[in-house]
Amino acid sequence: MKIGDILKYYRHTHKLTQSQVAEMSGINEKYLGRIERNESVPTIDKIEQLCVAFDIRIQDFLATDIKSATHTAQSNYFNTKNNDTLFYCNCCGFTFKVSYNNNKDDIRCPECDCLYNIDNDYIETYIS
Repeated sequence: MKIGDILKYYRHTHKLTQSQVAEMSGINEKYLGRIERNESVPTIDKIEQLCVAFDIRIQDFLATDIKSATHTAQSNYFNTKNNDTLFYCNCCGFTFKVSYNNNKDDIRCPECDCLYNIDNDYIETYIS
């Protein structure tokens, strides 16, 4: 997986522009564009700056698998089925997709095992 593809995935998932990510990460916008187009490979410190901007861990960023993701005009990188929902764990910063049938009682973060609960902010619905 190329870093630019992962960067683009997170930028679209967070519904941010390149300009917004550049400002949040402190990375030059033109350089950020070159990274996204896979024309430049960022150093580890630049990857760390991006991870801070997206509020995720470096290992999660680098381990991101977007093989099944598809880019659509709506800037949504997830090819979701009718019952697929994207969740975000505020505890560890992990984003994950779950299929469910209107029952969120057993949804757990695969990274840290937090349990979804409508009354707390550990796991929130990110995109439905």
